[in-house]
Amino acid sequence: MRFRPSCGADAVPPQLTCSLPALWKGLLYDDDARRGALALAAGWSADQRQALLLDVARSGLAASGPGGRPVAELARELVALADAGLRRIGHGGVNAPDEAGFLDPVREQLDLGRSPGQVILERWEGDWKQSGRRLIDYARY
Repeated sequence: MRFRPSCGADAVPPQLTCSLPALWKGLLYDDDARRGALALAAGWSADQRQALLLDVARSGLAASGPGGRPVAELARELVALADAGLRRIGHGGVNAPDEAGFLDPVREQLDLGRSPGQVILERWEGDWKQSGRRLIDYARY
């Protein structure tokens, strides 16, 4: 049996909590966004997808996809596709015409150039001084 890392988003910083459902909604509920997302991975074999999943689990945004394409670049394209999908769907609330704003924290993370896990590790080794209490406070909602 092969190792299959989790694709969940548990223990993310609070500002990213609504980002994952928004990303999936934008990609899966809109035909154009879904086609665009599938096109990004067109031609990748199951082994290439598995290798990418493992590389992302180890290296975060520094990972590379098939053909050496940076994961950060692929992620930006996925976010753009999801954003466009959410805008076309247009199910907003009282304060917004759509849910695209939920993707802003993802864009900020991509601009930072480090995954949430990398940020936590840096803080754990740095200003948190390996304090479990600081980690819990950080992840508390």
